[in-house]
Amino acid sequence: MHQRSAPRYRLGRAVLAGDAAHVTNPTGGLGLTSGLFDSFALYPALSAIVQEGADERVLDRYSDARRDAFIHRASPQAIANKRLIFHANGGGQALEEAVAGLRRLAPIRLSCSSG
Repeated sequence: MHQRSAPRYRLGRAVLAGDAAHVTNPTGGLGLTSGLFDSFALYPALSAIVQEGADERVLDRYSDARRDAFIHRASPQAIANKRLIFHANGGGQALEEAVAGLRRLAPIRLSCSSG
């Protein structure tokens, strides 16, 4: 499984989002989530251009921001998820350190009340 990103998400009138812009391993659903956020960020940019006459450079800001989000957030987390789940970080101390953060999460407690 690999990670890839287009070098830019806008070239002229073409704008990339989701799997057209980037791919990631499926561990944790970060590719899907990133794609949804791409669309969420692209909508107001396009709307500003079409409805308000905004400068098309707003799409360059979209491109830069979304690529940065993928390169610096989604992709590294997907790699960490894959390492943890599929490779167990080599086992031993490495695995214990990787799982330590998960163990600190507050457990979800379900309460059932009997009437």
